[in-house]
Amino acid sequence: MSHAVAANEHGLVRVFRLSEPLFHALEQSEDFGPLEKALGVIIAEPADVQLIAADSLRGLGLAPFLAMGYGIKSGDLEDAIGMQDATDDSFVVVRSGAFGGAAVTVSDSPDAQLIATLAEDGPDAPSMTPITSDSAEGLVSHPAAKPVKSDARVGGMVATIALLVLFALAGLMIWVAS
Repeated sequence: MSHAVAANEHGLVRVFRLSEPLFHALEQSEDFGPLEKALGVIIAEPADVQLIAADSLRGLGLAPFLAMGYGIKSGDLEDAIGMQDATDDSFVVVRSGAFGGAAVTVSDSPDAQLIATLAEDGPDAPSMTPITSDSAEGLVSHPAAKPVKSDARVGGMVATIALLVLFALAGLMIWVAS
């Protein structure tokens, strides 16, 4: 069976039950190559993958381990069949970030079987209230650009300034002469 992982998925944890041969291969491997082969995907972020040995679950169980370690709500864990007493098998927990934000299809194999996809507990998404006022309608328009000054207008401005300067000079000459 195959399971789709959406691009840029966030906040989900997938728990796979591992066969003994695959678990021992992962323990001896320096990377997650055996897991990638079993699931048919590439693990882009190894920090988002955690291998869990059966011995480490004795006395605790998988469900409490996931509740404490990943903040998964107890109601979600109760819905996952067989998670409460899972202490005899080895598991791998794969967070959404392990796929590097790529859309992938994870395939079950005899060595790695998906037993649960759970949501990590995190802050609730902010509620988005749509803006309903009239000012939110339509596109923002840019103010009209000033028209370019014509040559005649520029010439008239220069002539006006020249006449004012001549008037001031004439006034100055009359004042000095008197």
